[in-house]
Amino acid sequence: MKILIETSRLNDLGGIVPCVENLTIGLKRLGHEVDAVWSGPKTGRPPERRRDALYRKAKTSHAPWQRFPEGTGWWFRNMLEWWDMPTLSWEEVADFECDLLIHGVPVPTVSRTTRGRPQWPNMYAMSRADRQIVYVHDAHFRDLYPHLLEVARHIDVAVCVHEAAHKSCEMLPTPRALIPNPHDVKGGPVKPIAERPNRLLSLQNFKSWKHVDDLIRAVPHVIGCEVRLAGGGIEQQYMTSPGQD
Repeated sequence: MKILIETSRLNDLGGIVPCVENLTIGLKRLGHEVDAVWSGPKTGRPPERRRDALYRKAKTSHAPWQRFPEGTGWWFRNMLEWWDMPTLSWEEVADFECDLLIHGVPVPTVSRTTRGRPQWPNMYAMSRADRQIVYVHDAHFRDLYPHLLEVARHIDVAVCVHEAAHKSCEMLPTPRALIPNPHDVKGGPVKPIAERPNRLLSLQNFKSWKHVDDLIRAVPHVIGCEVRLAGGGIEQQYMTSPGQD
């Protein structure tokens, strides 16, 4: 099959990046032809000069620049966004000839670039793809993506990457599938549950809607369990800045 994965721009994509990369790797290994692009109001791509400078910086920088040659092939850093991925307009995505169109983000979020632009629903309504799938990565459908209902009739399946996302999409008039994000956990020995230490690991980008501050407040009340938090982001910088309690 010929497959297109389009992703709307968000601040700090986080787990969406490895989801798209690993999804691309898996589909390619199954023999499918896969392209991955940003989508937006207009076409765009970083100029050659910027891309050349990016590649040089990626080779010399200590920052974790990464590229999965088997995946999308585009460069990314800190799981925030792809830096050299081309952008197709919503109209170009709709006109792209493919068997399957995968929306890496369910719908564009309301922002300055999407507000007042009625064209984005046409990406779903006028798509030439035989099938369309949306990926839902969080539990905030009612608050952040209710406009997905506007295009729900054009969606064949909503893939939810965890139970909270699956629960939040129960009002969608489309089939749902619970397919957790892929993670490479090879390398370490796997112990039976009874032999494992009693630990809790919370790993995420520190965003306001993840309520990591509430988790931190709850840590002193967790008895008999070692708690470790990992990750980073704007909220982590706020919480660790001088003068914060």
